Amino acid sequence: MRLRLAAALLAIAVAPASLGCPRSEGKPAPPDAAAVSEEAGVAKAAPTHPIARPTDAVAELGILTDRPRAELEAVVVPAALVALLDARHCGAAQTCDAVRAFVTAPDRVEVSITTATEWGLPPESTLPLVAKGLTPKERAGLAKLPSVVVVHVKGGQPPEPEAHLVARTAFALTAAIAEKLRGFVYDETVRRIETADAFGRHAITTALGEPAFRDDRILIQSYVQEDGTTRLISLGMRRFGAPDLEVRGAQPGAGRSLGAIVNAVAARLAAGADEAPLTLALDDPKARGKTASVDLVVPPLQQGDPDNTIVRIVPTGGANAAGYDQLVTAFFGAAEQLVERADDADLTAATARARRGFPAMAARWKQSPEPRPKLLVKLPFPMPGDAGVEWMWVEVKSVQNTTITGTLANSPAYATDLHAGAVVKGNAKELYDAMLVLPDGGTEGGETSKLLEGRQ
Repeated sequence: MRLRLAAALLAIAVAPASLGCPRSEGKPAPPDAAAVSEEAGVAKAAPTHPIARPTDAVAELGILTDRPRAELEAVVVPAALVALLDARHCGAAQTCDAVRAFVTAPDRVEVSITTATEWGLPPESTLPLVAKGLTPKERAGLAKLPSVVVVHVKGGQPPEPEAHLVARTAFALTAAIAEKLRGFVYDETVRRIETADAFGRHAITTALGEPAFRDDRILIQSYVQEDGTTRLISLGMRRFGAPDLEVRGAQPGAGRSLGAIVNAVAARLAAGADEAPLTLALDDPKARGKTASVDLVVPPLQQGDPDNTIVRIVPTGGANAAGYDQLVTAFFGAAEQLVERADDADLTAATARARRGFPAMAARWKQSPEPRPKLLVKLPFPMPGDAGVEWMWVEVKSVQNTTITGTLANSPAYATDLHAGAVVKGNAKELYDAMLVLPDGGTEGGETSKLLEGRQ
């Protein structure tokens, strides 16, 4: 069995570009730095130049709740908000006092109440990803929550101290309100729904002047482009008064290492770095003592990009697969590759179980009443030449003996003669995995995906 595997960073969410633009956390400043040549992917920049930034820091979060309107109105009064804040939300006394003062400062914090209909929830089909930390029962209950408490915070730009007070205050207030209401936090900017307890673990409690950035407060989204290369883009840097970051044109196997580099650049920008190129060092045992230079330039925007200034990370070798591989090699000694794995005992065993269990899973799927679960199988599709196979998920439409007919659920990266939604056929004896997606958003099966996710 040959499996093409791409490494994935824990902080990366693999998602299609078509998810669209998240709710605005404010309009960005027009780009005023160097531009990128789309043809060459190489920066046209002065040796040193300003890094394009948004005009200010903005953060917006929502708390989904079923509590009565009168209770919500009592909670959102400024004095009540200040009283909710505790050390677990904003840190030691001096830091919490600064956050409390920011809550009552003019034109900085707005906490309002709206309906879930007006606010808008992500499509039900995306909840297993957007709300993956919730139980199936909790995900099913989100649609029954009628109200949203919206926390909107805005302020200055680094190195102004109040820039980080935007993120500190937004996370502190949201954590405190969600805890009080036992609601669910919808961070639409990074497309994540969490319980109050889970969101509380993102709270910024470091002392004033110490770093407020941490990679679990943003998201790095990764997807394969039409030309087969990978694009990474960050979501959520506006809350730190910083631009979001893009890597474009990398080879698909470099996701983990490039994600670490994106996070390192993000930390520098959140801390107030304002001139490029930057000399980077990574807080990673494998990269300790090594440095590399990257430029940051303004690229053309794409549909679905965050409503923020965006800068592209450009290695000295250029914004292309070779340049990014050189950058990864500078830190880690070698670039990651898509590799053939034929010796992974755990994955082999999981596949064997999936094949043995597929007939019973298919029979259950056929016999299920409406609304019927979706049956997905991962099948092999040959790549051009003798390059191996690309494994992709197929939504099953029928099963006759061992012949599976369905529609392709992935956009191929390599099997370029196919496209998402194409009608395809395969043999159940060759499937790599199988999974039921239940009407409540839960899943059964998909053991190989769970194994790989656990290794990230």
